[in-house]
Amino acid sequence: MALQHYLPATYLARFSLETTYPGRNRKLSAGNKRNGLVFTTTAAKLGCINNLYTNSDQSKSELSIDEIWSAYEGKLSKSIDDLINGTIDADSWSRVLVPFVTCLLIRGPDFTQRFENRIKNFGFDIDQDNANRARLMELQRLLGPIAAAKWMVFEASGDGQIITNDLGYAPFVGAPTGEIGMAVPLSHHHVLAVIPSTDRLVVTVSNYEWKPIIDYEKLEPNNHLNLNKTLAMNAQQFIFGPNEDTVRNFIFKMEKSPKPPEPIQLGFLSGRDLRAHEFTWHKLVSALAKMPRTEKAYEFDLDLKAISNGWYPPLIFPSNLPEFPPALIREGDGIRITFYDSEIYYIEYE
Repeated sequence: MALQHYLPATYLARFSLETTYPGRNRKLSAGNKRNGLVFTTTAAKLGCINNLYTNSDQSKSELSIDEIWSAYEGKLSKSIDDLINGTIDADSWSRVLVPFVTCLLIRGPDFTQRFENRIKNFGFDIDQDNANRARLMELQRLLGPIAAAKWMVFEASGDGQIITNDLGYAPFVGAPTGEIGMAVPLSHHHVLAVIPSTDRLVVTVSNYEWKPIIDYEKLEPNNHLNLNKTLAMNAQQFIFGPNEDTVRNFIFKMEKSPKPPEPIQLGFLSGRDLRAHEFTWHKLVSALAKMPRTEKAYEFDLDLKAISNGWYPPLIFPSNLPEFPPALIREGDGIRITFYDSEIYYIEYE
């Protein structure tokens, strides 16, 4: 049986107190909300399920879906370090970190239940292969909205350390702005806020290189303790932390966990707009694969050769949709994503 991770072991290893390599062998503690038990084991044994992505279709590799996630995981820990340090480049941001955050919404076992809830009213049957194919379509469509979101890295201070959960994030509503989004723990003392946006400058040019636009702020002392409570509350079954004492501070028995939010509930595009803009990320990385400040970099076409220069998922081309203009705009030397109202294109097509 294949033990398949819905959270990368290299990500979970960041919440261990150990610094040895490989990270998957580092020990950290986990708490089970179903029975209140706390235990310690290696990162490789957490955040995983047997045969979660295995296909029954024997014409395909049974590990083909799992290989999509693992393709960006080798660079994940360094990319997170670079993100925290403010040295992340656009290629690592777009090809490693954007997929990592996007996959938090589609890799987990919760996705199967959410997908089933979407289609049960249509009277369709669902099996594991159906859900796994849906993961790939969802990945293709959500990469653009995650890239267009506002990214903010917060540094925590005060008592204790930041934990994470089996979703890898917690939904949040920011005060006083009321912004909603995802809070993704990055380390013991850093958290990434991903705040959906429909109009944002996402990359610019610095020293002849593409650079993503990331904001950095400090949390109020001990503010992360409230985040830990939210992470524990939204965990489906497990929370993870540096030691058993830390985990016990936030674990509590909870027979029924809150339903994980759908992307639309987090503020991301949905429905017809999501389908219209589903190749936004692909057109963005097509541009980022080219030299900045050249005209070709701002053509915003679907350049398959440029896309293949780094990580990318299988492309699924719809045959029943009109061709939509790119949601990318040149702004000075930078690139802005603007998700326009796509309805007029549907009307013309229909």
